[in-house]
Amino acid sequence: MHEGESRLQTSLSQEALNFLNQLVQPELITQEQKDILDKLKKQYPVPLSTSIVIGRFQPFHPGHLFLLRCAQAVSQKFAIGMGSVNRSDLNNPFPFSFREQLVRRAIEKAGISVYKIVPLNDYPDDNALWLQQIRDQVGPVEAVIGNNPRVNGIFRDAKHRVVEIPFMDREHLEGTTIREDMRKRGFLP
Repeated sequence: MHEGESRLQTSLSQEALNFLNQLVQPELITQEQKDILDKLKKQYPVPLSTSIVIGRFQPFHPGHLFLLRCAQAVSQKFAIGMGSVNRSDLNNPFPFSFREQLVRRAIEKAGISVYKIVPLNDYPDDNALWLQQIRDQVGPVEAVIGNNPRVNGIFRDAKHRVVEIPFMDREHLEGTTIREDMRKRGFLP
């Protein structure tokens, strides 16, 4: 763990940590989500060999958990690429190890099996370098699973399959909204 990461964890109050831990309730799944999962399973009767879900997870929330459920439904195995690890700012307040800890706790409770979780640096002006770091850390992937237009575009341009998943309750389940709520509660600067 880096010095900045331990400072963040010790600076977050127990109330803030509880808020983050309670944000994701792995046992809750809506009928809409069940329907989407069923549809995906029918679309992919033969699961993809290896896929990847890429996100910043700032913080990890129920929409992300649903995305991981979708990845599990269509893949033999999948990895999580945790982006923007080389950034620390208002939009990226949580370091990699802290985010990884939140994700691992949630997927364990939800019974989701992940091949690996890897840190990804941002290279905003070099898509080839960004993709290469994924290949170096994960190996070959058959598809990216998600709903980020930039990420999906990079994968499409590189001739990879893209499995687009609809956003769930985007008005509430969006990192910016959750971080703003955390700031209003005094959990983040």
